[in-house]
Amino acid sequence: MNAQEAVARGAALLDAKGPSDWRERVRRNGPLTTNAMNHMDTCVIGRVFGTRNWGAYEAALRELGVRMEQDGDVRHGFSASGADDWQTEMTAIAAAWNAELGMALVEEGATL
Repeated sequence: MNAQEAVARGAALLDAKGPSDWRERVRRNGPLTTNAMNHMDTCVIGRVFGTRNWGAYEAALRELGVRMEQDGDVRHGFSASGADDWQTEMTAIAAAWNAELGMALVEEGATL
């Protein structure tokens, strides 16, 4: 699955089960960067649910019905797989979220 497919799955999940203003909550802090996606308080889940630590991140995913132990966060574009080229994968995920949300920033090297 590529980043666009994962993010489309995550956006559909947030549309169905997340707060009605989730898109605005993510947009509020500007475009997502690879660095932002690497931190629980500035990633998509962090921006939507205000997570600040691992436990809160996991609780937010559970609220959405996503199970981390089944790589649910990866399948929904909330995280990278941990593959060897993790940073490139995370950059593509950030770019896909920005495209999904109509935010302009696409980092150098990002491919959708």
